[in-house]
Order: sequence, then C-alpha cells, then structure tokens
Amino acid sequence: MPVSSGSIICVLQHSSQCGGFCFSIVEPLLPYVASVQEKESRFSALTAKIQQLEATIESLESQLELSKSHQRHCLTKGELLASNQDLVNKLQEAMRGQIVNCKADQLGSELKNQSSEILRLKSEAQAVPEKRLSAKEAEAEAESEVAFPSSCIGKEDGIYELKVSDSNPFEVPCDSSLVDSGWTVIQRRLDGSVDFKRSMLDYRSGFGQLEGEFFIGLDKLHQLTSSQPHELYVYMKDVKNKILYGRYANFSIAGKEDNFRLNSLGSYEGNVNDGMSHHLHWEFSTFDHDHDLFPNYNCALLAQCGWWFSSCFDSLNAKYDTARGLGNSATLTDCHGYISKGPNKVLPYVMRLPQFVYTIHGKLRSMFDKSNPSSLSAAGSIQEIAGRLAEEQERLRQLEASSTAPKERTLFVLGSKCVGKSMAINRFFDREELTTRPTMALEYSYGRRMGSGKGAQVLNVWELGSLDNAEQLLEVPMRTHGLQQMSAFIMIDLSQPQRVWSDLECAYRGLRDTAQRMLQLATPQLREDMERRSLERVKHAQQDLNSLELLPFPVVIVGGKYDVFMDFEPALKKHICRCLRSMAHLIGGAVLFYSHKLPKLSKVLRDTINHLGFGSPTNPFRGHVTDYNEALSIWFGTDSWAQIGIGEIAGRWSVERIGATLSVEVPQLQLEKQKQQLPQDPAKDAGFKESLIDDMRSQKDDELAAIMRDVNLRGKFESVID
Repeated sequence: MPVSSGSIICVLQHSSQCGGFCFSIVEPLLPYVASVQEKESRFSALTAKIQQLEATIESLESQLELSKSHQRHCLTKGELLASNQDLVNKLQEAMRGQIVNCKADQLGSELKNQSSEILRLKSEAQAVPEKRLSAKEAEAEAESEVAFPSSCIGKEDGIYELKVSDSNPFEVPCDSSLVDSGWTVIQRRLDGSVDFKRSMLDYRSGFGQLEGEFFIGLDKLHQLTSSQPHELYVYMKDVKNKILYGRYANFSIAGKEDNFRLNSLGSYEGNVNDGMSHHLHWEFSTFDHDHDLFPNYNCALLAQCGWWFSSCFDSLNAKYDTARGLGNSATLTDCHGYISKGPNKVLPYVMRLPQFVYTIHGKLRSMFDKSNPSSLSAAGSIQEIAGRLAEEQERLRQLEASSTAPKERTLFVLGSKCVGKSMAINRFFDREELTTRPTMALEYSYGRRMGSGKGAQVLNVWELGSLDNAEQLLEVPMRTHGLQQMSAFIMIDLSQPQRVWSDLECAYRGLRDTAQRMLQLATPQLREDMERRSLERVKHAQQDLNSLELLPFPVVIVGGKYDVFMDFEPALKKHICRCLRSMAHLIGGAVLFYSHKLPKLSKVLRDTINHLGFGSPTNPFRGHVTDYNEALSIWFGTDSWAQIGIGEIAGRWSVERIGATLSVEVPQLQLEKQKQQLPQDPAKDAGFKESLIDDMRSQKDDELAAIMRDVNLRGKFESVID
C-alpha cells in the first residue's frame, strides 16, 4: 500500500528523533501504521456521510409533516385541494419509498461493510503491540549479538564489559598505566573499607565496588584462566611507597567441581620472595568451606578471609588494619590485582598479596595437638593464636637452620603389575611421559630439592617391576642405601580382588625377610634405633602393641585403581578394606587409596611421597577415613583392632590368618612362581628378558659350545695317541 505524504513526513520526523539504530527497527512498522491511519480517515469520512444522510431524512420527514399539515388545512377549502393532496401524497409516498428504501439499503450495506472493516482494523490494531514486543525482543537479540572483548587489550583506563566463551558479559576495571597496556584488575585493597571475610558464595560471585576495593569472583577467574593461558602480576606498595611486585608466567584455577584449586603458577620473577608457590594445587577455603592443610583447624577463620591455604599466612585477602595496612603484613598499605591478554600471553589474574615473606613450610603439626597445653587450641583469642603462630614459625625456622636432618632418603615402590607405580613416580617428579612402558626388573631414579639449610635434599627412588622371583632384587635398595632412611610403598591393584592377598603377602614377606637379614648384620645400636623409630610411629596404638609385628621402616599400603574399585559390590569392598586395614595395622603401616583419575587422591599420594621422601613435617593425610564406601586414608598408628572389628581375637591375629580370612570370602590366585624349575642363571629368567642382549648371549653360548666340543675332541685324540 502506498504511503501518503503525511506518512513520509512522519517517517522523516521519526528518523530525526529516534536515531539511526532505533529507526532501523521501527521503520518496517511505519507503512503498516500509515495504512491503519488511512483506513481510519476513510472510516471517519463514511461516518460523516451517514450523518449527512440522516440529516437529509430528518429534513424530508419535517417536510412531510408540513405537507400533512397543509393537507389538513386544504381539505376544508375544496375538492381541488383534495385532488392536489392526493397527488402530493402519491408523490410523497413515491419519494419516501424511493429515498428511504434506496438510502436505507445503501446505508445498511455501507454500515455493514464499515462495521466489518472496523472489526478487522480493531483486531489488527490489537496485534500491533505484540509486533512491537517482538521488535523489542529482536532489538535485545541484536544487542546480545554485539561482540564483547575478552580482555582489556587496547582499552584505556576505565570499566568495560568482557565476555569469555559462552558466559554472560561482566564488568571489570581495565588498567593501561601499570606495567604495560591491557591489564584487567581483578582484586584491589586500598583502605580496608570492604570486609573480605566472606562466604564461599560471595567469593564465587565477587563483591565490593569496581571503583574501590573489590574481588572479581572465582567463577569469573575460572572462566578467564580456563579460556587460554594467563600470566599473573602481583602489585604492592609499602608505607614508604616502595613498589613491590611478583610475576607468574602461567596462572590458572579450577572450577567449582574442584573447589577452585590453584592449578598452575608457572615460573616466577619479582623483587620479593615467592609467596604463592607453596599454595599450588591447593583448594580455595572460606570460613564455611574449609579445604586447608589442617584437618582440625580453619585457616580462613583465623585469617578472616578466603584463600588457597596450605598455611594460615600469605593471603592477599587477609583482614585490613586501618592503622597498619593488611593484617598479615604491617608494611603494606596498597594492594591491587590485574589481568591482561597479549599475542603470546594472557594475564587474566593479578592479585596484590599482603606480603610474601611470611612463607611457612608446614611445620605446625605440633601446634594443633590438643594434648599439648601450649598448642593453639589452648589460646583464648585470635590475637593470641596469631602470636603463637608467629612464635612457632620463628622457632621452626631456627630449628630448620640448625637441623641435622638426613640429606638423603630412599623410597622403595613395589607391588602389583600395571597398577600405576611408574605413573605415580613420574607425576611426583613432574615428568611428562607420553607412553607407559612396563618396568623391567628394578629401575632407579632420584630427585633433588633445595631446602633452606646448607645443602640439597636427595630422594632415591627404586621401583620393582614384578614380584615374581624378586628376592635377590629386594636387597639392592637396602644394601645400597641402608635401612635408616628407607620407606616402602606397596601398591596393590584393587581392580583385581582375586590377586590382592597374593600380591600383598609376597611384597610384605619379601620386605620382612630382606630387612631381617640386613638387621642381623647391623650393629646393636642401629637395631635399637630402628626399633625405637618403629614404636614411635605407632605410639597412639599402645593397646594393640603386643599383637603387632612391626617392620623396621615405614610402609604405606596404597590401593591403586580406586576409580574401578569404588563401583564394586559393598560386601566385596568391605572384605578387601578389612584385609588391607588389618595388614597395615599389624605391620605398623598406613593405608591410602589412590587413582590417577581422581585429583584429590593423586594430591594426597604426592604429598605422602613428599613427606616420607623429603621429610616435610606435616601429616599429608587430610582426614581419617575408615568407611569402606569411601577411599581409605589411615595414618600410622591411628587404627586399632577394635575399630577394624576383630578386637576379641586380636591376640591370635597373624599374617596367615588375615590371608585365610580373605580367601574364604574372596578366592585368591597364587603368584606364578616356579622357583624350583628356574635355573640359577638369571640370563634365562623371563623376568630379565632383553631381546638384543639375549640374542648376543645365545650367539656367545653357541660359540662357547663349539669351543668346548673342540676341547673335548682334542682331549680324546691325545688320550688315544698316548
């Protein structure tokens, strides 16, 4: 339908008033509105015409009445007037019939058409708001499709909206005046105006004002750091206006399913000590979600903030003292965090830490012993607790500086085949091996860690590939490094319940028999020292001490492939867990379930290796778990026969009885040991199989056999001549 000139003027007026973006959305509706206006004008014209016709009818009716009046007066005047009256009546009737009938039919038809047109226009007019609503939706949809930046690259100082992958846009402050351009501020501490003692819900969503003190939120940090690699920049200022900074090459955190674990930091550079690396791989804690290192203490409650607590210090979010600055560092008055993205780097997380110098190495276990009257549990207030922590930290530093702790330790890993021994060792040493190969016989590796003392600490790691006929190999680590600083990990494949006892018994007997032979050759003083250490490990199990058969070094029974075992029948899991607990308690060991597919269990195993290998003083087991429906976690000397459920017969409990009890419920396979049939020559042992060496050996054996035949023939010939 063509648009009238008035509509065109309206379009131009709307275009000038509405703006280009709004007019582009409203423009398709203008022709339709113009057509509605034209129909409304037609309707008005028809209404006016009907009113005109009604006025004409009224005029005719008045004339008719006048004619009737004249007729009544004229009848009395004569017959002529009577005939005229008849003529007038006929003419009136003819006119009336013609006008009324014709006009009535015409008007009725027009009214009927106009009524239907009015109804149609009303229905269309009612549909117009719906179309306008869809237009608003189209406008919102078009606005949602606007491309938001994913970083502050190219942005001046100010607040901008960022959008990462499929997330909703969110506002962040951008800073291009700090180090270089394109930093995104994710945390800021200025004057203590914002309380950082918040719940996990607040830390997830973020809090504060973007123009002042604030925290961006863990969910946004995870979205930023998981989208691409990021670099972390920490900026600080002390009361003397000295600038302090720290920079990490590869920063990322996990999502809510892993409690926002600090996944990566990368290499470090800065003008202060690295105070975040010891928090690496730790989960985020708040006062209502405690994930810190200490099972009986809440560091988030002590520091009054949320953080990745492997110690109760070194938190950017600690309570702010308006007189001195941040609570954990009296010298800091200014604290910010920035993130940025570049061609070869993305820096979406920068947080200002209070101070890096209060780094703790975890030597606080004795402080949380409730039986110790001078422990933290005896303190009455947070200030007293903080004072005790500072004193204990200084004491531990002095103790570490003057410590004569061993500089070399040995870890012996043995157990079931294909249970993940090599993978656990490689992950502890941060080795990335693309392919997994079976361990041949006995393999050796080592690691070195630089401590705060005078020299490096060395960890020797020996891995036994197979338990079959390995008696001679078991002596190698013990004879090489001795028993004083040795620890053993017996890894059992939980996915094969029929092999649990055979593998466990073989590993235990091999360690026990070899250790006994070594102790027979040791000095009385060494034997006494080893016995004292064994009793010290189980000091909390005094009630069962007479029934235990302790090994001279710590042994951890590791149940591997727990991701498969966790889906077994409850009755089967109960029997296996009871067997492992009984065996560990009998020999004074610990029990830990592990799977490389479960990050929490992998971290506990890694921390346990670090504890036994490098002597870190902190208990790596975060909890005491004895429920067979969960992953077992039982530290040395914390179990008992009563807890296991065999208190009445504990005095008669032995290795043989443990195996027999399990075999009744879960039939066990025996190791394929054929010791009697095996030759004494290890070169013919399948456990030492090496194709290249075996071929060379076979060739040499053939040559030796030919030489021996020649010698025998020569001897016979000489005897005949004689």
